[in-house]
Amino acid sequence: MIRRQFLTLPALALATPALAQSDRSIRLVVPVAPGGSQDIVGRLIARHLGTALGAQIVVENHPGAGSNIGYELVARARPDGLTLLAGSDSLSINKSLFRRLSFDPIDDFAPIAQATSVPQILVVRADFPANSFEDFVTRSRTAPAAVGTPGNGSLSHLLAELIQQATETRWTHVPYRGGSLAVNDLLGGSLQGVMINIGAVTQHVQSGRLRGLAV
Repeated sequence: MIRRQFLTLPALALATPALAQSDRSIRLVVPVAPGGSQDIVGRLIARHLGTALGAQIVVENHPGAGSNIGYELVARARPDGLTLLAGSDSLSINKSLFRRLSFDPIDDFAPIAQATSVPQILVVRADFPANSFEDFVTRSRTAPAAVGTPGNGSLSHLLAELIQQATETRWTHVPYRGGSLAVNDLLGGSLQGVMINIGAVTQHVQSGRLRGLAV
């Protein structure tokens, strides 16, 4: 599974004319907690977009409810091109997971660009007694494994569920309001593993604090 992150704005907005003509600041809504890969990508976009447009881009984090809080905020924003969304695959996934949504992922948003395509990775602490994906699966059959993800219904969560079905194992899913929060608890020893975007843990894997088991 590949997590895709993209820019959208409220439907009916004519983005380029509005952004070019307005002297108001532009807000970029990131529907997850600060620190994760989606937040990092959003802030990189804001930096370069602000330079290109000669405008101030204000990044706002609105995590919660599987990113629906941020999505709803953008869907209800004035369609003037001054509110952007750094969304992800959950915008399309959530329609199948929640009985009621206050927005429509197709009708209420206008896509601008796909920004990234990011693989998922299963990581453990460097001192965890499993050196491979097969070791982790075997161990989890006898020793309960708590695996964190960036949230219920996230691509990481769905991938973890698919892996459990395929390997006939059962993990305890621990959802967070953002990937960075899950990684912090993994480093602190509260979790046995984390399924997450590879960009969110690359530095920790390279430094030796975490070990990647499968991409």
